[in-house]
Amino acid sequence: MRAINTIRHMDELGRITIPHEVREHFGWRDGAVFQVFIGDQSVILRRHDIEPNSHCFLCGSTEKLLNLPGDERKMCFDCWDNTR
Repeated sequence: MRAINTIRHMDELGRITIPHEVREHFGWRDGAVFQVFIGDQSVILRRHDIEPNSHCFLCGSTEKLLNLPGDERKMCFDCWDNTR
């Protein structure tokens, strides 16, 4: 595990913003679902896929999915339009 030299404060509702660089590194988009694990003095977030390859790998949408040729991942029509 490595530190990225970023400090975040928890707000009054218990939320902490995940730094942009981390979200970009892992490809996490709005609506991503996470499983939370607690350890000794640590919290681990792991992306939780309800069903493998049942969502757009870019935004997490489960509607209007396209199968990518030569790839197991799927992409929604909206992301497809935005990447062309």
